[in-house]
Amino acid sequence: MKTTKCKWPKCMSEARRGMAGWCSFHYRKRHAMGLTKMTDCAPVKAHIVKLRELGWTYDQIAENCPCNGETVRMMLTQDYKKVHPPIGHAILSLPLVARDSTRQTDDLTVMWRQLDAMAFMGWPQHVVCKMAGITPTRIKDARDRGTTSFSTIYAIDEVFRKVAYRQGPSERTRTLARGRGCVSVMAWNDIYDLNEPKPKLEKPPAAKKRISRIPWDDVQHLRSLGLDDEEIAKKIGVRPSTLRDSRRHKEV
Repeated sequence: MKTTKCKWPKCMSEARRGMAGWCSFHYRKRHAMGLTKMTDCAPVKAHIVKLRELGWTYDQIAENCPCNGETVRMMLTQDYKKVHPPIGHAILSLPLVARDSTRQTDDLTVMWRQLDAMAFMGWPQHVVCKMAGITPTRIKDARDRGTTSFSTIYAIDEVFRKVAYRQGPSERTRTLARGRGCVSVMAWNDIYDLNEPKPKLEKPPAAKKRISRIPWDDVQHLRSLGLDDEEIAKKIGVRPSTLRDSRRHKEV
């Protein structure tokens, strides 16, 4: 087990757990001098929660702090009221930015919206995965398990920001996506807003029913006289292919 020395200059004793890097002697000495006052843990806890939502692991939070990842985890899981000032200041100084990590999350709503929006523009899923540097299997596993890593979410988001407004190479993907009810990014007010309901895709107006111009009574009469399709078409003034297609649609 790795041990650290006391932070007091020239002190060779080991730092004690829970004493912010000091040995028991110098910690008591600083306490008697009023230098070990604890600060409120509430803002530190709130900052840790925000960092966790952005994908930070406990070990990543503790990288530049005078504590380990287990201490950071216990701040959330245990009823901590106070925290050592060096630890609190170090955690509060961490920027609220997304952090790439393998930590799992089940909040995949935005990622599914982005994949659907890119499919609506004609970007197949395997092409998106290739641009993101991940395998299509990772997306399949996310659908099956309902969870994926933050690194996958950020990789998809990076590709989405590049191609969301550009036409993709696959017309078939675009057609299938519209058939599934997918919508483009332009249909959303804010695609990252989880409270916004999914926009409804406007259906195209129904096509008007075509009125057949084939006089079927005359066709039946001419057929009873023994005429074939070419002769009948010539008699009624249409192409033979038009007559055949109209008969096929009439039978359907």
